[in-house]
Amino acid sequence: MAAVVKILAVLLVLCTFKCSAGRRSFNVAISESADPGQVIVSVRRLYPLWWEGEGQFSITAGNKDDRFAIGNETGDVIVKRYLNYDLDPHYDLKVTNEKAEKRKEIKIRISVEDDPNYPPFFNPNCYIPPRVRNTSEIWPFMGTLHSFLGYQNLIDNRKNGSRSVMVLDNDLCDAKVYKVYKGDFWDHTLPEGTTPFFNFECTNDQVPRRSTPTITPYWNASYDRPEDSAINPWWFVDKPNKKYLRHMLMELNLKDMMTHTPSIYKCTIELQAPNFGMKASMEFSVEALGCPVGFYGGNCSEVCACQNGASCHPFNGACKCPDGWKGRACDIKDPKVVMSPTYQDVTSGQTIRLSCEAVSVDPVSTFAWALNGKQLTVDDNKMVTIRGFNTKFNRTFVNSTITVKISSLDMSGEYACAYKAPNGRIYRQFAKVALEGKFSPRCASCFPVSGETIALYAVSALACLFLLALIGLGFLQYKRTAKEKAVAMVTKNDPDVRKPLAEFPDMVRRATVENEYVV
Repeated sequence: MAAVVKILAVLLVLCTFKCSAGRRSFNVAISESADPGQVIVSVRRLYPLWWEGEGQFSITAGNKDDRFAIGNETGDVIVKRYLNYDLDPHYDLKVTNEKAEKRKEIKIRISVEDDPNYPPFFNPNCYIPPRVRNTSEIWPFMGTLHSFLGYQNLIDNRKNGSRSVMVLDNDLCDAKVYKVYKGDFWDHTLPEGTTPFFNFECTNDQVPRRSTPTITPYWNASYDRPEDSAINPWWFVDKPNKKYLRHMLMELNLKDMMTHTPSIYKCTIELQAPNFGMKASMEFSVEALGCPVGFYGGNCSEVCACQNGASCHPFNGACKCPDGWKGRACDIKDPKVVMSPTYQDVTSGQTIRLSCEAVSVDPVSTFAWALNGKQLTVDDNKMVTIRGFNTKFNRTFVNSTITVKISSLDMSGEYACAYKAPNGRIYRQFAKVALEGKFSPRCASCFPVSGETIALYAVSALACLFLLALIGLGFLQYKRTAKEKAVAMVTKNDPDVRKPLAEFPDMVRRATVENEYVV
């Protein structure tokens, strides 16, 4: 029987080898949170025909935005740059082996799996700019305590860094500090087997009001403490020549922090033990310091992935990409068109200047301007186009500016700036110009109704009702008939706002372009 099982096992292996050897397309999956350098799969294992002999592997197609790499000799496919499920859920790679005698090419579909907690969210409420002053603090926050004992640094691990840690790994603006206390004083003050009474309360009267901190003590932390990977077990190991009865762990929680100004709290602390008692008032403040450029985390030791001038959040390393970039590390080009200003109220005869900038685009570009859906022909001295490269954000840009004199109502309305890339994609944005509170009849929906206009309409309606009541039912019928005729005439003569856009279909038609900013 054992011999039969061995024979079947050998046949199964041979069948598996033969079946896999005949395949040329494979599917593999990888989480979007995979770090660069992680091996996804080895093509030698996927394709047994490449098991033996030398290999000269390369990715020849499907590697969009250069997300993957392959070992030239090993055939290991690795993550080269950060992935993002929302941007690209799968990649179809073509891998070749130049030294293979036959069947030199295989296809690998890499499916990116969604991770609900990735990428990290950039919360602007607790963003701290990089540290600009020369400080010796390691943590991105400094806590100070003012009491009858004087001034003391509390959230600071310069002296006790081996027995304390700050945890910042969230997008909720929450900070947590663990600090260990042990010594002869606590052994004599808190006898073994006793649980002291401890109370810590704080208030805050700042505007806006801050969430108050809390302290949770763990009196026998060697045996009873939170399950948190940030807590180092070596904190609770004594030296061979010294043993302590108690290892106390204090957990300080700061919820929903505001970092633009220091947070100041008025606190009371009460401790009652068999050999010790204390109740005191104090002032506790927390000041945001930030991390050095390129780092984040509770100890400012984590390296930011942000590129191309992006801001790195000190809590979780999330990146805030500047215009023209996207992705987890802001390393994927994202062409955009930005117009300034997007709305203006002008008087008759006033000259306006509209600027339109396309970023992260091919400098070989086509710019066009339109007014209410009709392409503009502007004199050379009224249109200026500048092309260049921004070193701070590592991006190309094309800036086009027009200068227009608003001499009549027809010159107001919706101005459109459109950029057409060499690959045919169109990027566009709009600006609205109102002449003395009015606007072109060809752009009747371009502008919101102001508060003054609404008030005027209300007063007029009341006056009309009063007059109609005095004049009588007959005149009311006459006015209603005249009004219906006027509305019919206006409706007939007022052109459809969207129809003129057909005169400029490639560059100004709505809902047909990439990255449109609708204002």
